[in-house]
Amino acid sequence: MVFAAGLLLCHSIVRLYASAQVVAAGHKAWTSVEDNDGRELLKVASWIRANVPENQVVSANLDPLFYLYTGHQTVRGFAPDYYELFYKAEKAERRPAGTDADLRRELRTNHVDYLVITPDRDFLEIPFFRKSEEQLIQSFPSVFHRAYQGETTGYEIFAVDWEKL
Repeated sequence: MVFAAGLLLCHSIVRLYASAQVVAAGHKAWTSVEDNDGRELLKVASWIRANVPENQVVSANLDPLFYLYTGHQTVRGFAPDYYELFYKAEKAERRPAGTDADLRRELRTNHVDYLVITPDRDFLEIPFFRKSEEQLIQSFPSVFHRAYQGETTGYEIFAVDWEKL
């Protein structure tokens, strides 16, 4: 069991390192979709390193990437429901990434100080999660303040006053 876990960890580290090299080289990260730009991801991470105190919590869909590149505690704002994502027939009723109320609870529970938004078009749950983010930001305009706007559309960071959620 320990050997298998060690083997999995080694494989994961090699894959992460390879991904990091792709991002650092300025190539498109993890996808052929133009909106997922490794250079923009690095700019977002650099902004976090330079402007966010080390003790503050960041929420991002690519939470492992932002943890590795910034050193900040990073959480994902939802846990995807893969059954609902892939098998539920009625698309209008699907909420595989939860609701805006679920996201609100996650941000409060984890004391999230910054919400990072990136395109992440390769993740099937992202359109659903974006809907929750947009609804929450619109519902609480005094809680979310745009702190960073990327040069490319879709890269944003919002400061979050989680105590007011």
